[in-house]
Amino acid sequence: MTIWLVHRQIVVGIALSAILIFGIASGALAQEEKFSARVLAKGSKSNITILVKNSGKSTESIYEFTVTFTKGNPISSIARGGWDDQKDGNTIKFTTTRNAIKPGGTAVFLIRVSDPAQSSFEWTISGNDGTKLQSGEVAKIKVRESKPVPQGPKITTPEITVNQVRVNQGGQIIVNGKGFSALSSVQVFLDDQQLLTTSNTNGNGEFSTVVIIPSGAAPGAHKINAKDALGKSSLIQILVEGVGGQTGPPQGQLILTVKTDKTEYGPGDAIKITGTAILESPVSLQITDPLGGIICGANPQVNNATMTWEAICFLPNNVPNGTYTVQAKQIVHKTAVKFTVKGSTTGGTVGPGGTAGTGENPGTLKLSTDKPSYKSGEIVKITLEGARAKSLIEIRVVGAGKVLDVTRQTTDERGVVNYNFQLVGAKPGTYNVSGTQDKFVVRITFEVTG
Repeated sequence: MTIWLVHRQIVVGIALSAILIFGIASGALAQEEKFSARVLAKGSKSNITILVKNSGKSTESIYEFTVTFTKGNPISSIARGGWDDQKDGNTIKFTTTRNAIKPGGTAVFLIRVSDPAQSSFEWTISGNDGTKLQSGEVAKIKVRESKPVPQGPKITTPEITVNQVRVNQGGQIIVNGKGFSALSSVQVFLDDQQLLTTSNTNGNGEFSTVVIIPSGAAPGAHKINAKDALGKSSLIQILVEGVGGQTGPPQGQLILTVKTDKTEYGPGDAIKITGTAILESPVSLQITDPLGGIICGANPQVNNATMTWEAICFLPNNVPNGTYTVQAKQIVHKTAVKFTVKGSTTGGTVGPGGTAGTGENPGTLKLSTDKPSYKSGEIVKITLEGARAKSLIEIRVVGAGKVLDVTRQTTDERGVVNYNFQLVGAKPGTYNVSGTQDKFVVRITFEVTG
């Protein structure tokens, strides 16, 4: 009897111990599953889209999401729906005070990178008091491959080129053509009237022939036109130089012109600029303000068929009132037109790394770049200082006649924002950077040299 009691006590003790251990393990498991979130990422072109999903079983909301890149180079980020973003090197922190990701909720964040397929990052999720809730890693970004565009029937557009666009009276040029009817005769004219030569296309609709410019051709712009037996035609413009290099346009021929769609603008307006050209080569376009500063530069292409060109430039919000000059150049030719700006208050500031800008008095607001000039593909390191701590500012980059990038950033405790902008496919010229907080604006420029 005694032995049985002892055995029974041992069995009961073991059972109670098992129950206790299971209870402790269950409690620990419940504590670990108190919060659970998923982070998914996919790439497309130069962007990474990140989806953060808070589990419906979580008892905590997400107020902070931090991404640190272990591979790849983050350039900029976008946060929406009441979230702010702040970049520090390879780390981007997204925060909110009023629109947290509640249990069962989701949020989407967008990060621009140099190459999504070669990027990876570590992430951390925190609560409203900064408590770390969960962390993890995305070791590989799945990049969505774009579907090939269905190719329709091939359309051949005739086109001619010349080996040189400037030729002396009595000189010769080589005219090359493609996209014409196969095995067809082609007539080459000067100004649609004087037949210069006749040639024949091959089986691919191509030809090449030498033409002599008449010695009596007047100095200036002339058209070379090629037309095949089925009516396909193309033209190009050349410049005939006379004795002493005279290049004045003959009566009735195109000359280099420039005009704006209006004569008066206000800060932030878009200026549509159009004109005609002497040659097919690009036009060099530049707008200067009343202080002599360059606010826009562009190199619009000339339409070979109409010999016209156009461009659009945007006036910064902090431009001064006064008379502005639009200058167009093409080889040795140049012309200009003027317009006025009204409705702006003037002031000024100078940002280190850039040139003087004008605008409303920014107080202590300062803007700078790490260098005064760059090459295409390099990263421009932009710094804005003197703003209010933990406040929202806007940085805008304008170049080649269009807005290249706009970002809204939250300043740190010192009122400073550091922002990197990559010059992808940037053309040589002057680029503008503006920093805005409330009604205050500061502006600088930098150069792209090649």
